[in-house]
Amino acid sequence: MDFRGFFLAIRKRWWAVVLLTAIGAAAAVGITSRQAEQYRSSVTFFLSTPTAEPGQAYQASLYAQQLVNSYVKLLGSDELARRVIADAGLQASPQSVAAKISGTADLNTVLITARATDSTPAAARRLSTAVAAVFGPMVSSLNNNAASAGTPSIVLSVVSGPTNPVKIAPRRTLNYLLGILGGLIVGLAVAALRELLDTSIRSDEQVAATGVGVLASITQLQGKDVLPLMVGNLDHSFLAEEMRQLRTNLQYAQVDRPVRVIAVVSSEAGEGKSTVATNLALVFAEANRRTLLIDADLRKPRIADYLGLEGAVGLSDVLAQQVDLDAVIQPWGEQNLRVLTSGSPPPHPADLLGSRQMADLIARLRDDFDIIVIDTPPLLPVTDGVVTTLLADGAIVVVRNGRTKRAQLGETLQALRGVDASILGAVRNMVRQRRAGKSVYGDYVAAERSHSSREVEATETADAKEGQATPLRAVQAKDVAKASERPETDGRIKGPPRRPMVGGSEKRPAKSDHG
Repeated sequence: MDFRGFFLAIRKRWWAVVLLTAIGAAAAVGITSRQAEQYRSSVTFFLSTPTAEPGQAYQASLYAQQLVNSYVKLLGSDELARRVIADAGLQASPQSVAAKISGTADLNTVLITARATDSTPAAARRLSTAVAAVFGPMVSSLNNNAASAGTPSIVLSVVSGPTNPVKIAPRRTLNYLLGILGGLIVGLAVAALRELLDTSIRSDEQVAATGVGVLASITQLQGKDVLPLMVGNLDHSFLAEEMRQLRTNLQYAQVDRPVRVIAVVSSEAGEGKSTVATNLALVFAEANRRTLLIDADLRKPRIADYLGLEGAVGLSDVLAQQVDLDAVIQPWGEQNLRVLTSGSPPPHPADLLGSRQMADLIARLRDDFDIIVIDTPPLLPVTDGVVTTLLADGAIVVVRNGRTKRAQLGETLQALRGVDASILGAVRNMVRQRRAGKSVYGDYVAAERSHSSREVEATETADAKEGQATPLRAVQAKDVAKASERPETDGRIKGPPRRPMVGGSEKRPAKSDHG
């Protein structure tokens, strides 16, 4: 991970960094508040070896330096603790007193510093005073035998102290800084680790790394009850503008051979493939292009439910030669959009989609429509989608932001390349909504969306006053139902009322060159 990737990981998971930093600070406050106060007083001794022979002064000094470390260890001994207890009149065990006394010695010196620590300043001062009184005599008594054998005698003299007690614990400022710093380091590490372990697609760069360009990024709509279709108030939204951008990019995807049949595929279910296919058909129809939307997902169809159309009879029935094509192509809205739903569930969808009848059907429909959008099943669970892409001029791979794994996208692209299918590009779907002011033109779209939202809110308020509150999805459903209205029939689903789209004798209008 480079510095830019690390920065993006921190920016993406800033809440984790802040949370762990706050936890570190809180832990430092809690630990510090539980620490008992400690005070320390010290006393410094000078170790000397008096001798009557000047020629032995250097040897005596070396001998004293060799004994310094041993005397430092004597400061924590039970013998010294017992003498301190007796001198200061303490009511404590030698072990507890010995734990409060420590010592140090500077290198290549004969100075020994004894430190006494206790919970109050007076107690610390009393301990250090007792150490200053008894440590020298204790060392002299221990050295009596050596002195009688002719070795230099040892004298410990107090040269400093006992000092005034100083507070050494708790060190609040240091503890707080360490807690905050520790929490911050852990937060940064967690954010970076989560980014390294997260294999889902979250940026256009990650998609481009697989060798496929990003045609468009589709914003995720706010609210669970909003169906992401370009009808009603959503016709003026970031969603609509992004779908129009996708339409424009597709028109220039293959300049030498314009794309007319588009297969919309995805790796797994739940990535928004059907809504992207439906909205793509809507924007092409909006541009006055004769558009046909085919629901080729014969296992779990969604198009009929989204658009409020009859889905019991459709593509599968036409391929099985049980119904005429003219009878099942349904008009939708006031634009040039026609829909061929999936129909009755067949026993072997892959065989049906890969049949000669399916290829002949697509070839036949090319003569009657400018754009054909095919919603396919997900590629990884079943082979239906791969078979369908062979009939199209190109395939769009829908990637759900934050959910589709990089390995899944790689397997999907490998499956398409394995059958030599043309890949037009990828669509990163359900991207988090951009913040206001991100784009120069975002204000115009936001203004349109706010105006439409106020209309929806006014409708909800009026219904609420009548005791019939209508949620946003219900308002959107009214738009779908209104667009899908068609004349009553004798039980058959008829095509456009103005002319038959396939096999009719009426003259078709000229194809539009605008997108």
